[in-house]
Amino acid sequence: MRTILLTASRVLLAVFLIGGIAVTLGQTIGIVTGSGLLVELFGTSVADTACVTAGIASVLAYLLVYTGEKIQED
Repeated sequence: MRTILLTASRVLLAVFLIGGIAVTLGQTIGIVTGSGLLVELFGTSVADTACVTAGIASVLAYLLVYTGEKIQED
């Protein structure tokens, strides 16, 4: 279970980071070119997807804390 959660949270974290970079670059290009449609697209659809991905990644990371190995004291 821990391996699945760790892998899924890492993948979702990478997707979230790539989505955040895409939002930033897309809106920057939209501002530079004066394309309101491009700014709106990256500010709504792509940003919403990145935020949902970040939320799911955070829930998986939270669950990962509770599936860790128990530390045994001597």
